[in-house]
Amino acid sequence: MPNEYRLYRAPMPRDSIRNTDEKSESKLSKQGFLAGGSNVEPVSGGPSDLELSVQYRGLYADRLALSLRELLSSQNHQALTLSGVGGETETDGYYAVSSESSGRLNPQSDRLVGVSASLARRGTRWSHRRAVSINLSQPSPGNVFGNGLTAPVGVPSSATRVKWYNDTMTESAGATPIDTVDARFGGVDLYDAADAPDGLGDDPVIAYKSAGYNEEGDVDVGVWDTYGAAEPTDVNGIVQWGRVFNPGRQPRGDDELVVENGLVRLWLQDGPDDDVRADEWDQGAGAWSPISLPASDWQLIEADMADIGAASVEAQCVFKDAVSGDEYALDMRLERGRGAPQWLIPNSVTDPPPTALEDLLDPIADGSIYHTGASLDLVDRQKLRK
Repeated sequence: MPNEYRLYRAPMPRDSIRNTDEKSESKLSKQGFLAGGSNVEPVSGGPSDLELSVQYRGLYADRLALSLRELLSSQNHQALTLSGVGGETETDGYYAVSSESSGRLNPQSDRLVGVSASLARRGTRWSHRRAVSINLSQPSPGNVFGNGLTAPVGVPSSATRVKWYNDTMTESAGATPIDTVDARFGGVDLYDAADAPDGLGDDPVIAYKSAGYNEEGDVDVGVWDTYGAAEPTDVNGIVQWGRVFNPGRQPRGDDELVVENGLVRLWLQDGPDDDVRADEWDQGAGAWSPISLPASDWQLIEADMADIGAASVEAQCVFKDAVSGDEYALDMRLERGRGAPQWLIPNSVTDPPPTALEDLLDPIADGSIYHTGASLDLVDRQKLRK
C-alpha cells in the first residue's frame, strides 16, 4: 500500500486506504510525513466522490498548503489526477473539485496547516483520454524572432493511442510526431498543429491515453515561487520552492518566479532593474546550465503571470532601458516541449521591439510564427467512437 498520495503534482502523504463496497462508500485513513511530517485524514462518500482533509505539518507546511489550495481553485486544472505513489489504489483516477477550504490549525504557527476538499470522480485512464485542444492563429505583426512555419504541440512520449480529431471528436486521423525532445522528467513528442490532416477543421485536437496517473505532469509547464532560494531543494534535499497555480500569486522572498518545462527555465523577477536569466536542461550532465545572454542595457522590471496551465504558461514582461529610461512590453508564452518561449508583441503595442532588446532575447526565443492556443483537457472515450 503506498504511503503517499498525489493530486496532480501536489503530494498528500498517508498510511492507508480502505474501501467499503458493502456500504457503497470509500473511506481513507491517511497518515504520513513530508518535509517534517503531515497527514491526510479523510474520508467518507459515495464510490464516485471523496472528501479530503489534508494536514501539512512541519517545515514548509504553509508552502505546501498554499500550492494545494491554489491547485484546487485553478480554472485551468479542472480534471486532476489522484493516485497513490509507488502503487495503484482503488481511488486512482481523474477528479474535479466540488469545494475547498483551508486554514491554519494553529493560528500562531505556519507549521500546521489544513486543507479540505470535496472531489467528484470524472473517470479513469480507461474511460477517458487526455486531449490537447488547439486554437491556431498567426499573431500580427508577426514574430520578430523568427519565421518558423511549424506549430509544435507537445505530448508525453510515454502516451499511447495518439490521434488527431476535429473539435467535435467525430473525425479522426493518424498522428506522427515531427520531433522528440528529452526533457528533465521524460520525453516529449512534438506534433505540428500547422500541418494537421485535412478535414479536421481549423481547431484540431490531439487525444491520447496517458501512461499512468503519476506520470501526468512530469513534462508539463510549471511555475515556481522561489521564496528567495537559489535552488529548488534545501541542504537536506527537501523541496523549498512552491508550485504556483494562481496567476495572481504575490511571490514571497525576493518577488521571483521561475517558469520551466523541463527543457528551459526562466527567472522572472518583479523588481527594480533585474537582469534576464535563463537555464537549459543538460540531459547528459543531469543538471541545469545557464544560457549565455549578451550584455544589454535592457532589464526586466515587471513580470505579470497571465495564465498558468498544464500545456502552456503566459506572462506579460515589461523591459526598461537603463540608459534612456524607455520601456517595452512583450507577451511571453512557454509551451510543453518547446526549447524556448515565444515573445509576442501585445495587441496594444504598435512599435516593433528595440533592436537591442531583440538581441538580448534572441538566444531564448522560439521562432514559430504561430500561436497554438494549446490547452489540456479530458475527453470521454465514448465520444471518440462516434
